[in-house]
Amino acid sequence: VCSSDLYESSPDIKERARLGLADLEACGGFERSLICVASPTGVGYVNYTIIEALEYLTRGDCATIVPQYALVPSALAMPKTADGVHLTRLVLEGIQERLQQIPAERRPRVVLMGESLGANVALDVSTVPGPFVGIPALEHLGVSGGCYFGVPFRTEFWKRWLENPEAMDPEGLMLLVSQPDEAPPLPPGQMRHLMVVHHDDPVNKYAYSMVLQPPPWMGPPPTRPPMVPRETRFRPISSFVIATIDLKNGMQSKPGTFVRRGHDYRIEARLALQRSYGLSCNDVQAIAIEEALRERETEWAEIGRAHV
Repeated sequence: VCSSDLYESSPDIKERARLGLADLEACGGFERSLICVASPTGVGYVNYTIIEALEYLTRGDCATIVPQYALVPSALAMPKTADGVHLTRLVLEGIQERLQQIPAERRPRVVLMGESLGANVALDVSTVPGPFVGIPALEHLGVSGGCYFGVPFRTEFWKRWLENPEAMDPEGLMLLVSQPDEAPPLPPGQMRHLMVVHHDDPVNKYAYSMVLQPPPWMGPPPTRPPMVPRETRFRPISSFVIATIDLKNGMQSKPGTFVRRGHDYRIEARLALQRSYGLSCNDVQAIAIEEALRERETEWAEIGRAHV
C-alpha cells in the first residue's frame, strides 16, 4: 500500500500531487494490477478496514494512494473539499500520464474509493466544468470503477444524479444500494460505480436547510424511504436539532463489532469492493476475510489505547 498523506509537505496543491505520485512510483504502485485512489475524510483518515479488505481481495496486488486535502474534523473541512477535488484530479491525471509509458497489457486498472466526506470529494471530481461530466468525466480520467460509502447530502454529484441520472451516468454504470448484496455480481474483469448508503445514515439525509425547510425525504408518508418514520412531522428548527443529534449518534462504533447501522460501513467493506471492482472471493475466503478484518481492527484499537 502506498498511502500519501502529504497535506503538510507543501502549501501548493500541484506539488502535493507530484510528491504523492513520486511515492506511488517509489513503492512500486505501477507494478500492481490495481491502483486505488482513496479520498480521505477531513482529518486525512481512510478507513483501514476497507483498505485491508481490498488487500485481502487482491491478494496484495494493489496500491492505494491517499490525496490528503485537510487536517481537521470533516465538519470543519467542508470548505476544503474543492481543494480535495482539484488534488484528486491532478493525481488521476498524473497516473494516466504515467500509465501511457507502460505496455497496455501490463497497465494497472485505476479505481476510486471514498467514505463520508471522502466520497463527497471522490464523486465531485466528476462535476468540474469541462467537456465531460459525471461518470464520463471519470472515464476520461482513466477511472474504471468506484466504491463510495455514506455519500454526504452536500455532494454535488449526488444532487445532480438524483435530479437527472441519465445526464450524469448515460450508460447506467452507477448503482445506489443500501447494502452491497443488492448489487448483482459482476462478470470477471468488469467494474462499476457503487454508492452504498444506509437508509438510516444521517450524514446522507442531513442538510442545513432543515432549519426552515422540510427535506425531500420527509415528504408525504407513502413516499418516504425505508427506516424514515411515517408518523414524523417536520417542524422548523426542532427537526434540525433532532437531525443534528442523530448525526452524532449515527457515527458511533465499537472496534471489531461490525453492524449495519447509521454511518458505520465496516460491515459492507468486503462485499462492496467485490461488487464494485469485480473481485473474486469464494464463501470460505469471504468468512476468513471477515474474521480477519474484525480481529485486525480489535488489535489496532488495543495498540491505540496502549499509546494514549
